[in-house]
Amino acid sequence: MMGNLLNAVRFLRVMLRYRRAGASFLLRGLEIVPGFRRKVVYLQDRYQVKQQMKLRQQSIGHALGDRTIVCTWAGHQVCSLRLPEGVEATADQFFLNRPIRDAMHVIKLASQFVQIRPGELVFDPGCGAGRHLYYFVDSLGCRAIGIDIYKPAIEVAQTANWDRRVRFLSQSSIEPGILESVLPQGCDYVFINSWLNHIKDYPGYEEFARRVVMKCRYLLVITSTKDQLDRLLDLAEILAHEVRDGTQFALLRGSLSQTLSPT
Repeated sequence: MMGNLLNAVRFLRVMLRYRRAGASFLLRGLEIVPGFRRKVVYLQDRYQVKQQMKLRQQSIGHALGDRTIVCTWAGHQVCSLRLPEGVEATADQFFLNRPIRDAMHVIKLASQFVQIRPGELVFDPGCGAGRHLYYFVDSLGCRAIGIDIYKPAIEVAQTANWDRRVRFLSQSSIEPGILESVLPQGCDYVFINSWLNHIKDYPGYEEFARRVVMKCRYLLVITSTKDQLDRLLDLAEILAHEVRDGTQFALLRGSLSQTLSPT
């Protein structure tokens, strides 16, 4: 109950701060009305933009781009709403309309080996607007640290962070020395959701993959990449793995599980 209340307060703060994103969220709710349709129109092909971002080694957040929400009822347009790239588009896609079912599923998958406990530290190296980290904090009582190189995402995350229960940083997790600075004592869990797809080919990834496994007890991984996880995170031991609708869900053992007892 308390977790739901905290989540509602975070949603309200984001909706009031980013009015266009809030309006888009409300329009999505109207899709239950018979004959009402909501369509998102992008100015550019998002796949091509993402590939360009990868080639330039830039944040994938920029691939959101400007978009227009077009709503129709009974085949007639009733309204349109423009969401510019930046905080409005980020709040819309990565917070207000970001489901947490995938995080809940990987936690359930992992539960046959580990039980996440209140007070344990969860680190997300590509946290976006922090939607999933807030689930760990509000519903499971964890401590959390999130990093993302896309500044609008961190701004949205901080808007929801009214109680300062999560530490957010706008940096790149694959920069040398970042993990040592942010996690001097390591962490209990590293949570990675849809992030490996974007950075696995970036310079510095292999060193990051080695260091992050050494800095945690376990890794909770969700990824749609077709690469085998034992190649992407070759120092970690896969304890549980499942593929659902083309997405991999996995629990991996990090190096600290060998030296630290559960907290």
